[in-house]
Amino acid sequence: MPQFLLRLLPIKSLKGTLELKPHEDPFIDGLRGFSVVMVIAFHTLFAVHLAFKGQPEKFQAFLNQFPDWTHVIFGFDKAVDIFFMISAYLLGSSLMKQSQKGRVGIRTFYSHRIGRIYPLFLVALLIYGLPTGAYFLEVAWHNLLFIDNYTFTTIIPVGWSLSVEMQCYLLLPFLMIALFRTNHTLVWLLLLVLLSVVIRWQITVAHPEVYTTPFIDYLSNIRDPAEYMRLLYESTPARFGSFVIGLMWAHLEPSANKWSINATTANALWVLCFGTAVATLFFPSYVADAYYYQVFNETVNQAVIVFHRTIFALSMLGVVLLVRAKPNSGIMKYFRLSLSVSFWRPFSRLAFPAYLFHFPFIAIAWLLVIRNTQIETIAIPTLFMSVIAMIITSLLVLWFSLPLHYKIEKPGIAWGKRIGDRWLPNKPAD
Repeated sequence: MPQFLLRLLPIKSLKGTLELKPHEDPFIDGLRGFSVVMVIAFHTLFAVHLAFKGQPEKFQAFLNQFPDWTHVIFGFDKAVDIFFMISAYLLGSSLMKQSQKGRVGIRTFYSHRIGRIYPLFLVALLIYGLPTGAYFLEVAWHNLLFIDNYTFTTIIPVGWSLSVEMQCYLLLPFLMIALFRTNHTLVWLLLLVLLSVVIRWQITVAHPEVYTTPFIDYLSNIRDPAEYMRLLYESTPARFGSFVIGLMWAHLEPSANKWSINATTANALWVLCFGTAVATLFFPSYVADAYYYQVFNETVNQAVIVFHRTIFALSMLGVVLLVRAKPNSGIMKYFRLSLSVSFWRPFSRLAFPAYLFHFPFIAIAWLLVIRNTQIETIAIPTLFMSVIAMIITSLLVLWFSLPLHYKIEKPGIAWGKRIGDRWLPNKPAD
């Protein structure tokens, strides 16, 4: 292969992302990688809604091409909840191990997080922000302090979710220390999950318009979705429940393989959990003639809005814990193996740059597929075109993310660890 093609196609770097390191878990890698693909698929289709925002009838015609069972893709935004769970699980497990050794390094925890997040985040902030000119100078500090999900001034399209994570990271070491000092860790975690549900319920009580409005009205320009997004989609009080459920995962997993449960029961429970998680992906419905809107009930809608993300996260908790408990039993074995294949590993390894930068490549992919820059004259994309746009986006995202991972992300992680280990050594957190 010519040298210039090798430079354009960093095959060697891509092969490096396929390698499984000794400390890595292929199942977790697969779950994270699949979640990245979920986000790309969701936003690729949601881009059609943005293009047809002034022509909602065109968006509905686009959706009508999809078989009913594929509407689950429009719930793939719940991949963010999986990200929250995985982050909480990994960090919670690490802090648990530190506690068992008699010390929790709070300062090193923060330095590692800063090194992990800030270098690549700053690059993304500049790339997205500088073209906005004065607006960037006005609101950049909101993003730098990760409070943009409260001020509704997110510069990076997915920056709000990173802000939710960073706010949870801020409290995580202290929360874990408090939990370590009680013999009722699971009870307290369940109470925190309950608190997250109560908060969502109170938000709907204080703002009844978020549940008296059918979600389809937001897509049809009947009502501005900004209030719904601000209150229930992008705010930390409304989204921290999935993070806490990730901590439950970290707490329960060490004992999962000791559960006295037979294979038949485990498989039945797994199917129930997985089926429930999939069912929640059908809300909200983007299709105007969905049965949900034909029999629309405000009380039911309020309950669904309050509970659907918590039910999804708890169902996913059941899915992963049962896989841990019975990794070689029936359907759980095949689920584990399907997520452990190396195909998912590049998406997992490049998850952060892919998450930050997939939006521009969605636009490029659709331009390549549609070959028309005049939104008013764009024909309704076909289902086949949507699949091609997803594939092109995924390939471009991986290609762009590789140098960011090796040149910025990995050095930033190493820098954060050096700062934490050399200048902020672990000390007992009393």
